[in-house]
Amino acid sequence: MSLKKKLVLVYILSMLIPLVIYMAVIGTIHQSLQEDYSEEIDFFLKSEEKDFEVLIEGYYEQAVAKEIGERQLLEELGLINEFSEVAFEVTRGEKVIMKSEDFEALMDLKEKALFTDTLVLEGGEITVRGVSPKPWDIADVRPPKPPLILWLMVGYGVMHLVFLSIFLRNTLKPLEAMKNAANHIVKGQFDYPLPLDREDEIGEVFEAFSEMQQALGEAQMLELQYEGQRRELIANISHDLRTPITAIQGYADGISDGVADTPEKIEKYLQIIRRYTRKMEKLVENLSTISRLDVSQISFKMEPVILYDYLRDCLREYEIQFSDRGIALELQFMADKQVRVEADRDQIRRVIDNVMENAQKFFDKSAKEIVIQVEPEEEWMIVSIADNGTGIPTDRLKRIFDRFYRVDEARSGQFSGSGIGLSIAKSIVENHGGEIWAQSDPGQWTKISFTLRRLP
Repeated sequence: MSLKKKLVLVYILSMLIPLVIYMAVIGTIHQSLQEDYSEEIDFFLKSEEKDFEVLIEGYYEQAVAKEIGERQLLEELGLINEFSEVAFEVTRGEKVIMKSEDFEALMDLKEKALFTDTLVLEGGEITVRGVSPKPWDIADVRPPKPPLILWLMVGYGVMHLVFLSIFLRNTLKPLEAMKNAANHIVKGQFDYPLPLDREDEIGEVFEAFSEMQQALGEAQMLELQYEGQRRELIANISHDLRTPITAIQGYADGISDGVADTPEKIEKYLQIIRRYTRKMEKLVENLSTISRLDVSQISFKMEPVILYDYLRDCLREYEIQFSDRGIALELQFMADKQVRVEADRDQIRRVIDNVMENAQKFFDKSAKEIVIQVEPEEEWMIVSIADNGTGIPTDRLKRIFDRFYRVDEARSGQFSGSGIGLSIAKSIVENHGGEIWAQSDPGQWTKISFTLRRLP
């Protein structure tokens, strides 16, 4: 059964039940009046001091007069000209216990008014038949139920119908609006307006539904954004893999074909092959990391780390690598060398690797320099890695941590990159509860900083 039918049924029952009770009460009152009426006639019949026929005729004539109203009013309305004589016959079963002298004569008239009344008395039922030579505009000589009762019943029903209409409109119309909004969502449209000015439970549902609409719309936009980024990633990866694979194949063919005909050339070719192999390995590793970060499959092993010792260990590996490329490396530790931070050693090393790899690509000066600077700030330690390379344009600085954004496109078009290294660094730092940001002076320097929580 639909909600509308249920509401209509409940409302009809709420209308009928009081009405039935009302009618039962009215019937009880009417029955009580009937009993009083019978008792009154019974009293007349028992009275020896009064003439029975006079009592009966007088009583019914009085009842008739009461039914049709005042004589003057009736004459003005043209209903009657004068009161007519009323004759009666009273029977108990088949026995006639009283009859007016002119009863039979009046019964033979063509135009007459008849009425019959049955009374329940202590001695049994009696039937009273009355006849008048002129028609009366009445059906019963007993006082009728006031017309006001009928009008009250009609008004009662109309009132309930009005209330039912208002209730259904206020209940079903909002549901229809929600249905339309849901249909728009199915079609991918998340901006269907809902009335949010209601201050009842339906208004709360509207507000929750509107928030769901907004969330779904944002999710769809994010999905479309990620889809575009994934396509860009595939294009970048295809390019980044094609270059080292082509190089590896070329140098391997050179060794195989005898192009590298000296041990020195062979070693040089092998070094190039190893370098491209490491680049491919790094790319695959980054893709695996970002996929695992997306689904929260990386478990961070937090532990107390002496920051100075940790950074010195990291830089020792870079010093050898950078010295061959003419890059000066410096650590400026402006804090207590025993200060400890809470960190995952492996994941923070991945952050430093990605930032350092990004920094060494974009030197345009003969004096190449990378500075690692550490300074305290309240409950945090700020680690900054700065280079004196080409810098990053201000309008692109905020985007360098976006996933799949190619940092090299913002700084120089001659270096390739997948555009996910700094995105991985941002995700790892945020999982440590810290922040990461970039500063740059285009053409002069770039500095990337991140925070780690300091331990007491």
